[in-house]
Amino acid sequence: MFHWTDNLYFGRRANGDVRILKLRETPYPWPSVDGDYPTATLDITVPADQWGSIVASVSHAGETAGRWQEAMKFHNGTE
Repeated sequence: MFHWTDNLYFGRRANGDVRILKLRETPYPWPSVDGDYPTATLDITVPADQWGSIVASVSHAGETAGRWQEAMKFHNGTE
């Protein structure tokens, strides 16, 4: 999983969904996108197409003129 700051992690699941995990302490070993973390202070999964909407919406051009499709192509590794 990608660590951003203060034990906040992002991970892409096999189906494209994105898990966001906030842990109380720095974990050892490194957290797994499919691991079980019952003491997490935040544990949510954003569906893949909604993640694409988030990425497009917060980008400079916003979610207009096919930006969602472009975000999904980038997220899924397709052209």
